Amino acid sequence: MEKQFSIDRLDKYYIPARGKSVNMKFHSRYFDLIYSDFIKFASLREYQNFEYAKSDWLKDHPDDKSVVEDLNSSLFSRIIKERETQSVVELEPLIDEWVANSTVQEAVAILGSYGTGKSSFARRIAWSYAQKFKAQETVRMPLLIELKEFSSHQDLRSLITDYLVNRHRIKNYSYELFRTLN
Repeated sequence: MEKQFSIDRLDKYYIPARGKSVNMKFHSRYFDLIYSDFIKFASLREYQNFEYAKSDWLKDHPDDKSVVEDLNSSLFSRIIKERETQSVVELEPLIDEWVANSTVQEAVAILGSYGTGKSSFARRIAWSYAQKFKAQETVRMPLLIELKEFSSHQDLRSLITDYLVNRHRIKNYSYELFRTLN
């Protein structure tokens, strides 16, 4: 991890990544609703009233009632407010919060255009957790597997197996053991 972080001299010139903040517990609980087509529809049209948004949605999507059935006016307002009031924050503490929160089951995705620092941020996170592992502040050892390697594999299992067995020469490797330890 230290070598990966020093590529392109990130260890000397890294600028902390920033992005939009989200309330992880709220997003985890209502993930499917927050990112539903209905909420996107309501946000794009700037609806603040659930009943108006629901009525127009059902006019355009008469066969897609399920998402509006799971909502009420209060939850709709909170989701719209959450989407509109996201603030820009440093991303590393958000990842630390995600790692520490054992109740969150969803993965984290860092989205951005080409050249915005996603790979540099991944190297920084891997380096940070490698430092914590060396200092015995965590029992979890980080792995940084670049997704550009994924194209030559059919699934996550073969990607992880290839990475650990062929690239790092892990002996007596077992995917089941990896999953258990993870």
